[in-house]
Amino acid sequence: MYHFPSFWCWASIPLVDSIKALEIQLSEEHRSVIEGLVASGRFLSAEDAVLQGVRLLAANERLRSHVQIGIDQAERGDVYDHDTVFAQLKAMASQAVADNG
Repeated sequence: MYHFPSFWCWASIPLVDSIKALEIQLSEEHRSVIEGLVASGRFLSAEDAVLQGVRLLAANERLRSHVQIGIDQAERGDVYDHDTVFAQLKAMASQAVADNG
């Protein structure tokens, strides 16, 4: 059986959602971070803070997936030179200004 170092302290924060509850174990350090965020008013509850963390993790994973798509395209030689990219960006910006201006 693995024994955690003495500095490792477990804290349980239940996450409730409309479908089912999930209980997670956090180190004392992570629990303190969440409690500090709630105490400062940044989040209304520990659940809100943890859910924001999960949202950021999901966004990070989506970004990682998009980066991998770009890497795969570059490895296949499916790339554009910078002049083409910037011309397309300028055209998009001009169109956005025209649409909103």
